[in-house]
Amino acid sequence: MDPLLVIANAAAGSTDADRLERGLAVLRARASVEVAETGNPGELDGVLHRAGSRRIVVAGGDGSLHAVVAALHRRNDLHGAVLALPRSGRATTSRAVSACRWTSRRPHTSP
Repeated sequence: MDPLLVIANAAAGSTDADRLERGLAVLRARASVEVAETGNPGELDGVLHRAGSRRIVVAGGDGSLHAVVAALHRRNDLHGAVLALPRSGRATTSRAVSACRWTSRRPHTSP
C-alpha cells in the first residue's frame, strides 16, 4: 500500500481520539502512516505542501473533507489527487476506506 498522510482537524467534533487511534492502528498494519493535525487553513496548506506522493486520508467529517478539497483546489493540486475518507462510527476499524480519484470534471469512486 502507498504511504499515507492522515490529516485530522484538531477542532473537528467528529474526530474522536479513540476512534482515530483504532483506525490508525489498522492503517499502520498495512502502510507507512504520518498524522498531521491542523487547526487553520495555513497549517493545512503547509501539510499539503509536504504531502509529496502520499495518499491523503481525511480524518473528520464533511467540513474537514471540504477544507482539504478546497485547499487542494486553491493549490491547483486537486486534479489527480487521491483522497480517502474513513467511514465513521464502529465500522471505521473493520471496513475498507472509501477512496475517490478526482479529475477535472467529477470524482470517480474506486471499489
